Amino acid sequence: MQILTVPESEAGRRLDKYLLKIFDAAPKSFLYKAFRKKNIRLDGKRAEGNEILKGGEEIRLFFSDETIQSLKQPKTVRSGNDGTGKREIARKSGSVDKFCSIIYEDTELMIVNKHSGVKSQKAEPGDYTLNEALRDYCGGREGSSAFVPSVCNRLDRNTSGIVLFAKTYGASRELSRILKERTVDKYYLAVVQGTVERAEHIRAWLKKDESTNMVRIFREPEQGASPIETFYSTLKPAECVRLGFHSPYGNLCGRDYTLLQIKLITGKTHQIRAHLAHAGHPLFGDLKYGSCGLSMALKSEYGIDSQLLHAWKLVMPESLAQPVGHLAGRTFFAELPEKFKVLE
Repeated sequence: MQILTVPESEAGRRLDKYLLKIFDAAPKSFLYKAFRKKNIRLDGKRAEGNEILKGGEEIRLFFSDETIQSLKQPKTVRSGNDGTGKREIARKSGSVDKFCSIIYEDTELMIVNKHSGVKSQKAEPGDYTLNEALRDYCGGREGSSAFVPSVCNRLDRNTSGIVLFAKTYGASRELSRILKERTVDKYYLAVVQGTVERAEHIRAWLKKDESTNMVRIFREPEQGASPIETFYSTLKPAECVRLGFHSPYGNLCGRDYTLLQIKLITGKTHQIRAHLAHAGHPLFGDLKYGSCGLSMALKSEYGIDSQLLHAWKLVMPESLAQPVGHLAGRTFFAELPEKFKVLE
């Protein structure tokens, strides 16, 4: 027999889902047969598998030690990008600073400012990304916990700014909910071509081409395309001053620009970049959807080698469930990266 104590980080998870993650080599049929045969008990009572766990509860497994061992996948060492076969733990090395700066942290979650050029999550098996760096910083999966800490929202590699990272299952569940229901407000800052004088709420349809990793924008509904909405406006004078800029308008490399605040109403791949380009205001430095000539000039003259786009502000909804209820209504800002300093 083995006794497992449910960690607080797993509160809110279904019992069967919890056990299937811990015993990652166990067939589902084996586990559900064990429930039927009363070989699994939760706090001394027969378990059926659909119970919602609470921190501190005891799970009793009436299996032999050999059976329990056979239900777990053998652990392998994951290699880093240096080919040494060893991963440097970010918490010990301080290498998390190479991926982001920390805006806010508590026992449930982290809010970080991702650096431009950093991947949010893996694209290839050997990638070591923001997700892995933060996971190692937090200690990864500890003890018998089945929950693996993870980022809850993603940014393009060359887009900097706010990323949410859940340390516990409860935090992950609630953050995922507000992102899915769009009750959390996300604002970006972008430098776009041309002079924008008034706010606009624009709508269109977006379709991704997996072969090119680019998207196309359509004015009318198109098969396979998703509806998108984007709201943008110029920054108010007081906001410009607070950020260190004299005005939202200027000229770089012979092209007029406007510094825009953009609110994502929907959140699709490359939405801001493609939608603004379709509206006649491509982002400065964007090689995929903007001007190639201007992008090359910006790189040559100012060292800017990617789009000027930053996830700047996040406003939590007024109603948030536990365990993250203490953040209800709060606003968080991510400091602008160095490449925006050319606007000063």
